[in-house]
Amino acid sequence: MKKFLCLILSLILVGGCSQTGSLDTQELKIGSHGASYYDGMLRYGVVLKNSSEDAISMKPAIKVSAKDEKGRVIASATHYASYVLPNDHTYFGDSLKCAKKPDHVDFEVKTSQWKAKSDFKRIIKTDSFNVNMKGKVNDDEDNNHYHGTITNKSRYNAKDVEVVLIFKKDKKVVFVSKVDVGSLRADETKEFNTIMDSHFEYDALSFYGQLKNVEKA
Repeated sequence: MKKFLCLILSLILVGGCSQTGSLDTQELKIGSHGASYYDGMLRYGVVLKNSSEDAISMKPAIKVSAKDEKGRVIASATHYASYVLPNDHTYFGDSLKCAKKPDHVDFEVKTSQWKAKSDFKRIIKTDSFNVNMKGKVNDDEDNNHYHGTITNKSRYNAKDVEVVLIFKKDKKVVFVSKVDVGSLRADETKEFNTIMDSHFEYDALSFYGQLKNVEKA
């Protein structure tokens, strides 16, 4: 009987290890990316792509290196995205101080923690949120005020929702901004507002809604 119980326990342990070890953890890839510089500040935006079948990239690190015409680093920073779902992509952006306009900007991404998608609660995907941009107003200080609404079209209540604004120039992402919305019940609509200075160049703006974080089951 002891041998039989030990055999069952061994099979359970082996099965558990096998499930964790079999995660498809391919490193994220960087898609469209770009940057915009004004008055000592470098803004950037990148697309992070996860080609894994079953693993969520948790808090991937994005290393940004601004370089001069000789390839020397003049400013650098490491920022962290929240997550990237399997077979999906997300937009991420941030800013860093830079003494002068760089010749080019390099990006690297590294995930140090992967989690199985099955370990998490029901995940509400981006297509479950409907974002409607109502308008843009420029004030006396040359700031752009954006306002709109977001609706949770799913059957489930969502908390920690955010609106992602994607700024592009010549079809390349140059900056990504996010607006916290808070919780959003099923079929609920909320207004959102954000302000951006207009000193960086872009010729297209798109947007979507997403969960700010994913929750473990």
